[in-house]
Amino acid sequence: NMLSFTTVFYKYDAKDVIYFKSLPSPPYGVYENGAFQKDKGFESTLSLNLDKLNASAYLAYVTGKQTDAAGKETNNLYRRPKNTLGLAVSYQFCDSFSAGINYKYTGDRTDVKFNPDFTSRVVTLKHYNLVDAHLQYTVSKRIGLFADLNNLFDEKYVDWVGYNTRGFNFMAGIKYQVN
Repeated sequence: NMLSFTTVFYKYDAKDVIYFKSLPSPPYGVYENGAFQKDKGFESTLSLNLDKLNASAYLAYVTGKQTDAAGKETNNLYRRPKNTLGLAVSYQFCDSFSAGINYKYTGDRTDVKFNPDFTSRVVTLKHYNLVDAHLQYTVSKRIGLFADLNNLFDEKYVDWVGYNTRGFNFMAGIKYQVN
């Protein structure tokens, strides 16, 4: 139980898919029938569990294409990065205090940007790195204190075109367990 490794491979084929097509004039967009969608990828995780130290690393890869009714192929995995990876380490310093740090890399991905004239275009969203930390202190069997520090280095990034993302933020609280 000290070291484990898992990998999942997948292939997903769908027929008769429906997609949204933007138009420059009214009605500015329609749903159309596509021929098929083919996605494939894998996800792997490596975990290490020692007495007071827990560590894990993961890697995910996904790719896919959609073919419309006319036979045109497009890479339509919008907002889904081809590559994602992460590392997590936590340590139990004593019976009452533990701390952990998480790192996540999200690779380049595409999204659709809508223009004021109702046209749209596919844009590339840049990759980004996030680092988060978690602290936990146990006061008693029923009471615990915790703090989460997210986006420690105030990374500027975009997940969806047109939507804000959080900069550095934190949450702290008290956990009370009722038995």
